[in-house]
Amino acid sequence: MRKLALLITASSLLPMAPTPAQVQVYDSKGQRREFATQEEANRYIEGVNAAAAQRSQEIQQSLPIDFRDCVVQVFMDSMQPKKSQHYFIDNLDDQLQKSLREHGVNAQPGSTFPKKWLDLQNHSHHTPYWQFSYSFASVITPGEEYAMGVGFHCGTLCMSQVTYVVKIEGNACKVASKRVEMSA
Repeated sequence: MRKLALLITASSLLPMAPTPAQVQVYDSKGQRREFATQEEANRYIEGVNAAAAQRSQEIQQSLPIDFRDCVVQVFMDSMQPKKSQHYFIDNLDDQLQKSLREHGVNAQPGSTFPKKWLDLQNHSHHTPYWQFSYSFASVITPGEEYAMGVGFHCGTLCMSQVTYVVKIEGNACKVASKRVEMSA
């Protein structure tokens, strides 16, 4: 009896496995973050996105040329301008919209993306409705080279995320290199 009592006591002292998190989020560096609720995860993601947007805006303002010149260059590399495509771009202002039109791309602000197309986009492999976003991620060489992220989504098997390095040459911006981070 004594041995049984010791075994029960010993087993009750073993640490219990932690309760698994309800929601897991992986950051851009592949690090996993765990959250007890979806709301906590959403707040974390919103905070990360707000910080990235702020950093992107600071970089845009520091460029020696109009940031839109770089955005147009990476979009022309990423987009496949066709009349059948419908492009919607987050943070599209009138000046960027005009510059893209001059290059044959008719784009609309991301905020105008029709909600009825979301269901089609989320349940089809490929659609003609492309949602684009961009951000300036980092300064490589101040006044010369910058890293930009560009992504699009046009269906369950139609998406991409690319990191570009753009180089300022005089009054122009050119794509120096690109790395596909994810594509389907």
